[in-house]
Amino acid sequence: MKFKLTCILPVAIMAVAALSYHLAALGKQASAESENAFASAKRAVEEENYADAIDGYSSLIESGQHSAASYHNLAVAHHRSGDLGRAILNYERAAKLDPRASDIRANLERARKDSAILEAPAPGYERMANSLSPNAWSAIAASGLFALGLIAVGRAMRLLDWPSRAIRASATIAVAAVTLPAAALAVQHRASEGRAIVTSADTSLRVSPFDLAKTVTGLKPGKAIHILPEKHGDFHLAQLESGQKGWVKASEFENTNITAK
Repeated sequence: MKFKLTCILPVAIMAVAALSYHLAALGKQASAESENAFASAKRAVEEENYADAIDGYSSLIESGQHSAASYHNLAVAHHRSGDLGRAILNYERAAKLDPRASDIRANLERARKDSAILEAPAPGYERMANSLSPNAWSAIAASGLFALGLIAVGRAMRLLDWPSRAIRASATIAVAAVTLPAAALAVQHRASEGRAIVTSADTSLRVSPFDLAKTVTGLKPGKAIHILPEKHGDFHLAQLESGQKGWVKASEFENTNITAK
């Protein structure tokens, strides 16, 4: 019974790891219909028909096609049509999905410059966490779990004839491959939680949650704000990078979270 238990646990770990890796690395495959819709929206951008392009990419995203290309091309259409708030919003979403794409980063910086938006550099640990997408970190963690399962099975079945020092070193690397992604994902979640982008051209940070309340300051489209839990009707309490707080209407901003509606 003891031998069976020592084998069942590693095999279970390996199965979970393999499933996690599969879900993280593969994702949803685009259908022929969605590929045609993507091509049509891309053609609309090339023809400078930005309204149709925005409708096309928005429909794709609403149908579940959350790809960096969809968000990036949607941002480009907004950018060229002059909607800098939604351009910056969707460039940021695209960058979350493909943080190593230089064209996305370059276009995001260009949109911020066009909107005269200055962003303070993120802390080093946050930049490190954002160097890979959530799916990539999840795939690394799944690989670490898989390696731990192999080591455990090899030891339990006496198939791993390695020196103890080599086994400890391999297990340490595998554990690091699990814990580092977990920490990175936690940092990503904390940094993105409540982050929103102003999308309305006439947005005010108000002293109280009413339309006629005194304005603390005006907010440009593309400005990043942090949405706090407090809300009153259609108004949400927001905090600026400076620490200043005030109330903004729900229709004046959008959360950068990719699953946000």
